[in-house]
Amino acid sequence: AKVNIFDMLRLAGIKTDIKIKNPSKTVRCELNFQGLKNDADIPERDRQRIKKVENLSSNGTKNVIIEIRKESLDNFKALPLPITFYKNYQKATQFIQSDSREIKNIAKEISKLSGNDSLLFVKETLKWFSKNIKESMVENFSALDTLKKGEGECQSHSYLFSAIMRAGNIPCRIVSGLVYPDGYNAFMYHSWCEVYLGKWVSVDPSLKQFPADSTHLVLAEGDIFSQAKIANFMRNSGIKVLKIQYD
Repeated sequence: AKVNIFDMLRLAGIKTDIKIKNPSKTVRCELNFQGLKNDADIPERDRQRIKKVENLSSNGTKNVIIEIRKESLDNFKALPLPITFYKNYQKATQFIQSDSREIKNIAKEISKLSGNDSLLFVKETLKWFSKNIKESMVENFSALDTLKKGEGECQSHSYLFSAIMRAGNIPCRIVSGLVYPDGYNAFMYHSWCEVYLGKWVSVDPSLKQFPADSTHLVLAEGDIFSQAKIANFMRNSGIKVLKIQYD
């Protein structure tokens, strides 16, 4: 069978100089992303900030020190449903069929449990995933495919989760990058989501994390085509762990 770039990314990993213990419990990570190509730009967001860039002119690469902080929901007052901001992230797409009858019905059932509480809607959706969608290496290419098969990898989970969020009037975007899973001793390719509840908050439907732990490093946003640039980060790169903080 032909192996495409995304299959290769899922199998690839970037080893760290030390092992991160209990990565799901981390709330702050400071990392030195080493040997990046100069055209490989790491995006910033509220939880992810670049602290320093060191250009290595001798070989056309750079080292980037980045800090990731898990968002805090303490004392956070989320917007009530429906949320009217970021309409572009509430639209149905080719991969995120939030306007389909099947997905609208799921959002309707979840809203019976959450009412107009957007935080609760996200939490109840994660519970629904735990009961109905299995984690597997099955690759699906849309939210409806994932719903039909009842299983899938991280990208599949993100498509379906995003569709349910959008059908429930919560802005949601898919992001991809790296995560440090238990037992791998390396940062691995991964996809997850961000929801807007008054601020953007990370949520990982595969790992059932809300917010996502601080080993989640965003490198790209959008559908599968926008993620091809992640390959630039995987080649000849290394990650040095500078600081780790736990909750």
